Amino acid sequence: ALPIWFKEQEKLHNEIIDKGLAKIYQGHLDSAGVIADELGIKIKKTLLSGKPFCEILRYAAKARPFLLTLGKTGVHSAPGLDIGSTAENCLTEADCNVLISSCAEFAVKTTTCSESPSWNAASEDILKRIPAFARTLVKNIVEDIARKNGVTTITPELMRRAREQFGEF
Repeated sequence: ALPIWFKEQEKLHNEIIDKGLAKIYQGHLDSAGVIADELGIKIKKTLLSGKPFCEILRYAAKARPFLLTLGKTGVHSAPGLDIGSTAENCLTEADCNVLISSCAEFAVKTTTCSESPSWNAASEDILKRIPAFARTLVKNIVEDIARKNGVTTITPELMRRAREQFGEF
């Protein structure tokens, strides 16, 4: 039998981290859609679940594109990195032409304000009780919900609504 702390950590991972990451990556896809719309380009967006390079290769094998275009590195890559692991794996394994591109900045198009909302003392106390490895992700999720709802100060009530939306944290 698994220790109780492992089960709790697994639940946290499944309900918060996986859902939170999916929300973040869906936001990236939505940003790409806004940028494409502004350029008059129609794109199909598909959020895949799994190891990125495996899912990209699996999707490309099914879709059979002439050209697979990838960024040189991901949004959260370390500065100075020559090529990210996803791009490198896709470059060496894809059964189609691959274009690796880089740019100096990442354009995020949103319909909400970009300033971070403030946290009141009670909500900061709740945030401190969240395990350190998940705290930043939870903070980003709650702040995103606040921005989308025009909330400027995060309260325990908003955190409860976020928890209902994304699971227990």
